[in-house]
Amino acid sequence: MKTITLLVLMAIPIISYSQTLDGFFGFRFGCSMDSVKKEMLIKPGCSLIDKYSSENMLAFEGMKFAGRDATYMIFGFINNKFHTGSVLISPNLKSKIIELYSDIQGELNEKYYKTTKVYENYTSPYEKGDGYYETAIKLGKADFSSFWKFVNPKSNKEDQKNSISLKITPTLNVSIKYQDGILIDEAVDKSKAKNFKDY
Repeated sequence: MKTITLLVLMAIPIISYSQTLDGFFGFRFGCSMDSVKKEMLIKPGCSLIDKYSSENMLAFEGMKFAGRDATYMIFGFINNKFHTGSVLISPNLKSKIIELYSDIQGELNEKYYKTTKVYENYTSPYEKGDGYYETAIKLGKADFSSFWKFVNPKSNKEDQKNSISLKITPTLNVSIKYQDGILIDEAVDKSKAKNFKDY
């Protein structure tokens, strides 16, 4: 009986880690800008933020995400293919930022798997437990982040896994980002090629 229990417990992380992540907010990675824009704009209260949208990005406001008001939501594209979805959520009080981050981390752990890629780093003169975490975060002297990796059905490469990242921003908001590992490589390569033309 002990052997069976041990084998089951050992299998849980493997099963969890083998899960797939194929999109964000109901949109599959690789879908077009037009399809995202059309579907988002029929959601109650949702509107396009023109000044933050471009040929490769769509930004929206006025929607909820996981039961919380989203400050904004951004969709990134490469060659008209959706590769990254991100949402920014603000706490009711800035002093509740760690609580909000921890709550969302717990919800992601519950839905997908309990990640071990959890980081809380401080730079001198700040340190864990000193009570100045808000100031440290604002100054870029403290980092709170968590990561979940998922099998990418189109690649066996470790660095092309699909992912979710959860972070506290210097403005004391929580950022959640969903990303396709292959398409983001394509986007980065295109950006590098464009920038390198200046040399």
